[in-house]
Amino acid sequence: MTLHLKRGDVLLYPGTGPDDDGYLPQKSHKCVIVKVDDDDIYVIPISSWKGYNDITCIFEVSTPGLGLIKSSYVAYWASKKLPKINSIAQHVSTLPAPVLSRIMDGITKSRHTPEWFRDAIFPPMTRRILNAEIKTL
Repeated sequence: MTLHLKRGDVLLYPGTGPDDDGYLPQKSHKCVIVKVDDDDIYVIPISSWKGYNDITCIFEVSTPGLGLIKSSYVAYWASKKLPKINSIAQHVSTLPAPVLSRIMDGITKSRHTPEWFRDAIFPPMTRRILNAEIKTL
């Protein structure tokens, strides 16, 4: 089964939750797609609030589009690149633009976002040498 996936879609991804995660089927996390390319999707898990958490982007139960049952946070440290064709992930919803914007903003703000992931989503800008700079060398 191939879904038409896009940025802002929320997937339920089995097997990605912790062992004590009994409230979702098959120890699953909801993951938000932040980039889609030809073969892969780039996702960030949403995790229940417990113990130490990244406070960059926190969501309450009332956050639209996520269907949370507990306060949760965006687990930037667990960002993943996954194959686009995946038969076990289930589409849950599509986030409203303001919620997706908060998650996207946190990619560059969280000190826990892996550098490879940050660069894949927001490629570093190539520095351009202006003609005026060359003349002064």
